[in-house]
Amino acid sequence: MTKRKIWRYKCDYCRKAGCSGGHIARHEKSCTANPSRLCRMHPYLDTRQSPTPELVALLKAHGRTGNWQWAMKRLRAAADNCPACILAAIRQSHVNDIEVDEDGISSGPDLKFNYMEEIKTFWAIANNSAYKKYADACRYGY
Repeated sequence: MTKRKIWRYKCDYCRKAGCSGGHIARHEKSCTANPSRLCRMHPYLDTRQSPTPELVALLKAHGRTGNWQWAMKRLRAAADNCPACILAAIRQSHVNDIEVDEDGISSGPDLKFNYMEEIKTFWAIANNSAYKKYADACRYGY
């Protein structure tokens, strides 16, 4: 019989775990549950990332009025339409948590945010603009 000790590493902000400390450390820096996260998508936008606590406060402040579509519009503008930053703000604000009353009817805001669709759109645009930059650089020699 062979016995060996295997280390498991776990993100301090979410439930993600694995056997590679490097991978979990990289994940932890940009975890959407981390209040001081570094967005890995913003370098493709050529803009500066807004601090996540500011995005959370913005969503909560505009959401108090009950007009969630307006709140999402403001959040998108503040986050430069970055899907990861929008998800982080929604996740950390806990506004999308489903509340169930005594009759079993769930209530909560309908934010109309589909992360997977947003990511597909984001990468299609980012890859297209990267190709245009590359083509211009080849064409004009810089």
